[in-house]
Amino acid sequence: MTKVFLMRHGQTRWNLEERFQGSGDSPLTEEGKLQAVQAAERLKDLQLAAVYSSPRKRAIQTAMPVAQTLNLEVIEQPGLEEIALGEWEGKMYSEIKTLDPEGYHSFFHHPELFSGARGGESLQEVKQRSVSTVEELAEKHSGQKILVVSHAVTIRLLLTHYLPCSINDLWNIARISQTSLSEIKFDGDRRQVGLIGCTDHLSD
Repeated sequence: MTKVFLMRHGQTRWNLEERFQGSGDSPLTEEGKLQAVQAAERLKDLQLAAVYSSPRKRAIQTAMPVAQTLNLEVIEQPGLEEIALGEWEGKMYSEIKTLDPEGYHSFFHHPELFSGARGGESLQEVKQRSVSTVEELAEKHSGQKILVVSHAVTIRLLLTHYLPCSINDLWNIARISQTSLSEIKFDGDRRQVGLIGCTDHLSD
């Protein structure tokens, strides 16, 4: 059996400021760095064969403590990036709610209708590229365990595929907090979701 662990990046400054990040970037806060270290402690005994990460700085910063603990390299995978949100990126949620009320409403309340922010990607495009990437990685590491460090929307879209449910269920999945762990098991043609949004490794 192959196991792919999905981990969201740690807390960033833009997370605290409630800004859309997308393909933009914001470094980890001190709390985010601590979360990454705590995640590394949780994962150190799982005998991971590889650590993959979105190329975004916040994801790589989160992946590094795990990789260093296991004497592995962080391998960047563009297919794991967060949804590109074009003109929304760097803006606060409250700003977009005013500037693009229709897009904001569809994104959070009817995601199946969200065709993308201006200059960005659709949810379906992100789902297609991320599922393709995870399937390729699972095949490459057949019978092993690997870690994939990605982003909230991307992880949610992966879970909608493997649960399975629809994109319209995007926000109904359990909370995907910073450095939370989810798990997908691959056994031949069978796919099964194990953990979803687990944060047992984080201190209160």
